Amino acid sequence: MVEVTGIWGFSGVMNDENTDKPYQEVRRDLRILLSNLISTGILIPRKINNEVLVYETLDQLLEIIANSGRLDKSSRFNITGDTVIFTSAGSDIHHGIVTIEDFRTYEQFFMLKLNTDIWMPLVYDKEECEFSWNLDLYNRNYERIPTLLKQLDLELNWSSKSFLNPDGWLTTEQVGYDFFLMKDVVEREYRDNPNPNFNPVAYLEKARKAKEPYKDSYGK
Repeated sequence: MVEVTGIWGFSGVMNDENTDKPYQEVRRDLRILLSNLISTGILIPRKINNEVLVYETLDQLLEIIANSGRLDKSSRFNITGDTVIFTSAGSDIHHGIVTIEDFRTYEQFFMLKLNTDIWMPLVYDKEECEFSWNLDLYNRNYERIPTLLKQLDLELNWSSKSFLNPDGWLTTEQVGYDFFLMKDVVEREYRDNPNPNFNPVAYLEKARKAKEPYKDSYGK
């Protein structure tokens, strides 16, 4: 599978990295982030940097992080863990496919990174150098990401919306809260290996409409 399909960099009030104090609402913001990640199953934290996390509740997790001293000073850390992927049989657990990178205690900033294309209607096999259909997992899981991004934006209410700006990766492009397979990938793969359960016209139209508010960023 493709290693990166989207990175959203949330930011708000920015401060000097040399400050030795965390910003005032860092504990509130971290709670909002972790609460949404865990409740949605998008990322269940198992490590903060290289430190293994053992906990049963959100409060216990926040206490572990607080007791580490990270929230009492200027610091940056990454969060890795497990993601619940819904399947026809129930669910599977995948490790490392979603990460929080560069969470900063001295200013409002972190990145939510998707490390796999399991969310897409087609997935790329790097060893075979070919795409295959992934409609069942796509239909069950894709919308979870835009929903999470919207909720984080709403609850954090940070000043900058730059994370909504378009960006592109190997096979995908992100725009706003959404991300899509690139147009040439969709058209080529559907032409060479059509799937009656997928509507490429509707898919590409959804992507086009998502881009409209950001057309200046595309130079169109």
